[in-house]
Amino acid sequence: MCNVLWDGSKAGDALTSTIEAVETALAGSALTRDVVKTQAFTDVVLAAVGVPAKSSRSSGP
Repeated sequence: MCNVLWDGSKAGDALTSTIEAVETALAGSALTRDVVKTQAFTDVVLAAVGVPAKSSRSSGP
């Protein structure tokens, strides 16, 4: 993560991707604490950045 943030072009791309993921997860809703604390919001943001949802991640070896 630090390598991405230290590289100006990669950091910009990462920020843009993150903003787009949050906008997708909001789906027109207001950005509030109640919204961002939901598992559904988290799952959509993670999926938008390519991380599997918590329920589909393995829990151990």
